[in-house]
Amino acid sequence: MMDKLPSVSVVVPVYNASAFIEKCAVSLMAQTYADLQLVFVDDCSTDDGIEKLQRVIEAHPGRECNVVRLKQNGGSANARLVGLKSAGGQYVIMVDSDDYVAHDFVERLAVQAQLSDADIVMCDFCYVSPGGSRVPRQAEFDGPEDCMAKVITGQIHSSLCNKLIRKSLYDDHEIYPTPGLNFYDDKSVMYRLMYFAKTIEYVHSPLYYYNIANGQSQTHGNYSVKIDSAFRLLGQMDEFYRAHKVDSVALTEALNQFKCLVYGTALLYATDDELAHYKNSFQHIPTRQMFGYSLPMHFKAALALQNTSLPLRLYRQCYRMIHNAIGRLK
Repeated sequence: MMDKLPSVSVVVPVYNASAFIEKCAVSLMAQTYADLQLVFVDDCSTDDGIEKLQRVIEAHPGRECNVVRLKQNGGSANARLVGLKSAGGQYVIMVDSDDYVAHDFVERLAVQAQLSDADIVMCDFCYVSPGGSRVPRQAEFDGPEDCMAKVITGQIHSSLCNKLIRKSLYDDHEIYPTPGLNFYDDKSVMYRLMYFAKTIEYVHSPLYYYNIANGQSQTHGNYSVKIDSAFRLLGQMDEFYRAHKVDSVALTEALNQFKCLVYGTALLYATDDELAHYKNSFQHIPTRQMFGYSLPMHFKAALALQNTSLPLRLYRQCYRMIHNAIGRLK
């Protein structure tokens, strides 16, 4: 147990978030936690979002707020990296500018961190849209390795936004967002942090509100960019496993399952040229083991087809036909 509550920095990348930034910023200003630094990173916004943010900041003079203005747009991963370097707290939380948080979000996580001296404290989150809200179920975990495996497979959300993380975990192991990797940037950081974490705690309350109605958010990009980012991430993960001699059966199986998921996505959505480009990567994916993984059945069917003698174009057509047929049955 720590002697006192830790200082906390919240990093918020901002890019053309005029429709959402006020609600996000107000929810952070309303936090019940005192020892709090707010770092907003302006990623060269072209709308009036920063002006709206400044008005919120001026209305709350008691809050420690820094606005870092970048000279050129570098994407969310780069903005997070800059914000992380500017953070002075013992712990750091990332918040997306189109989301918002409960008034006791920071306090609940920081108190748990103090009680258990945890490296990472996570909470539940709530998806919100004009059609309603829902709290997705997260898997239970038994220690950091199990948590890391479930983050890789998607059983636990890899988002950095619902997690309070000890800043020295980033700095001591030089784990930072990769500029340009704007899809899967959370997962690319989170699995590495969990590998080195000694204690991970869970607060079972939905304290983070994730806006899924924003069609301009990073998660709504085109599949070509997403697939390219996924294969870049797989390359990073393979290198990390080799460098740290990761030989855990659970972590190896988790990576293999994620590889099958990425491969199945590419089969469905990549162009013929993109598939040809990624062909060498496919050779390292253990698709024969896929039926033991928790994957959608239409992914398994498509992955099985790629091992047959069918021409590439034909089995892709079969995949899409299977996918569409299953979709109509739901």
